[in-house]
Amino acid sequence: MNLKEIIENRNSNFETVIKTFEETILPEVQLKINSGRFHRMSSKLTSELLPTNQRNLTDARTRIGTLLEYQFAFELNNLIKDKYLLSEYDVGFVLANQYPDLVIRNEFHEVVLRIEMKSIQGISEEKSANFDALIRNIEKETDLLCTILWEWEETEEKVAGVEFPKISKIYLFDAYEIAKIRDYGWLKNTTSSIGNKIIDVSGVYVPVSDTVYKQEEGNIGKLLRVSTVAENNLEANRYEIFKKEVQLFGIQQIVKKLVRLNFDEEVVFDSSQYDNTDVQKIYDISNEKLNLLILAGNRRSKTKINTISKEKLTEKNIDSTYVVIMNEKFDWTLFEVTKNSILKINEGNKPQTLYEKVATLF
Repeated sequence: MNLKEIIENRNSNFETVIKTFEETILPEVQLKINSGRFHRMSSKLTSELLPTNQRNLTDARTRIGTLLEYQFAFELNNLIKDKYLLSEYDVGFVLANQYPDLVIRNEFHEVVLRIEMKSIQGISEEKSANFDALIRNIEKETDLLCTILWEWEETEEKVAGVEFPKISKIYLFDAYEIAKIRDYGWLKNTTSSIGNKIIDVSGVYVPVSDTVYKQEEGNIGKLLRVSTVAENNLEANRYEIFKKEVQLFGIQQIVKKLVRLNFDEEVVFDSSQYDNTDVQKIYDISNEKLNLLILAGNRRSKTKINTISKEKLTEKNIDSTYVVIMNEKFDWTLFEVTKNSILKINEGNKPQTLYEKVATLF
């Protein structure tokens, strides 16, 4: 693979640049970060708790994201030079503290690629990573949007109870195309009866009255809120897959923690895909004391809950089971289902309250 040629020909085939980096180069960067010195330098004891109030917790996640960004640049720079023999290329930081975060320069110090970095912790209830760059500041067929999905994981150290921010996957998109998708989707989803939303060269605005506008409050670019309804192309389809994977990954982390907190070593844990709009994945957890199904999907789909639960009752030859259905925002509802009834027991909007409620079922 001639990486230099791929980068230099980006104007005629930017999709090849994205595919090459996402499928070949970034998995290697991910492996280097997860297994190299970073995982020791960023590790902590599980007893060293992060802040629980939202503001300070967000600050902690921002710091972790910054550290991941620095290590990403370091490993990408080494990989480009050592494996792909582009000694004349350098990955550098944008020092102005504005869009974008990173640049790749050639031997003449010219910028050949620009990278905007975002990071998302899977278990975060409100994933605040925000791609808010105005489209006038984005260079077509040069700018990339890179998102790191991570979660705490215990290391294989001699000392138990040591964890580090492990990368689950690194996603890469055409920044210009995602900005268009973001803006068109936001404009199309107009619900105000006062007037139309506005995006111009100076910024993004929403109506206060028929004649007065104010600047949008910074939600337009939140990565998991970007709507692709106004576009139907390759990048929009890839972005929808990204959103779904991030949402399901978060629920998976919550399920794993719930098992770790509430079940003994004899637990039977199984997960399966369920290709449906209302329910995308099923987690089946059981031991001698408790049967529990956790469904990733739409909390209001009572019919689907009933159907899946009855199938499991028949399959396991049991009389009842508890069922939790959880949506992408981690809002959850707990039911008890028998062969003849479905009873709502409780609901909440935080993983912690779910952990506590399940503990009372034993």
